[in-house]
Amino acid sequence: MLQKLKIRQQDKKGFTIIEVMIVLAIAGLIMLIVFLAVPALQRTARNTQRKNDASAVAAAVANYIDDNGGTLPTGVGWDGVNKDMLVVGTLGSTYTSPNWSQNTETAKLGFYTVGSTGATLYAIGGPSGQNIFIQNVVAITTPTLVAPSTAPTGATINNLSMVIDTGETCNDANNMGGAVSARTAAIFYVTETSSGDGSLQCVEQ
Repeated sequence: MLQKLKIRQQDKKGFTIIEVMIVLAIAGLIMLIVFLAVPALQRTARNTQRKNDASAVAAAVANYIDDNGGTLPTGVGWDGVNKDMLVVGTLGSTYTSPNWSQNTETAKLGFYTVGSTGATLYAIGGPSGQNIFIQNVVAITTPTLVAPSTAPTGATINNLSMVIDTGETCNDANNMGGAVSARTAAIFYVTETSSGDGSLQCVEQ
């Protein structure tokens, strides 16, 4: 009887300090892996959305060229309602409002946003600073990279902006300007890395 009581008392013995430390170490390791993996997954998702947006804009530009006898668009803007809908077209007599003179095409955006300041030949600023620019390659060459903290322009680009270069193609490396062509456009965007900007990417319509 005494022996059975001792066995029961031994069965009630708790975890040792070493066992608790091992469990805590494993839990800490799992939390560290998750902490490191989540930001990387988020960056990958944003980069994928950037690429999808550039492809959508390229398709809109291609449709516009086909529907307007080979004419390249000269303006970008919004539809007056949706911040995620880019309008691609040819502007009329002014550059301060969406005064479209021909048919337009639209591109549904996921990462970039379109501002409500009206269409211009250059910047359309979104509420989060994600700017979309359109320019003629004859006037301004391939955009160059600037830091995310620097406001982009038609000639510069960061991971918060996109540049549509009309009259240009992508090169073989698919990351910078190629040949000049009157019926094409190159859409430039920048990937994101853990330290900021990645590389310049190009999608051709």
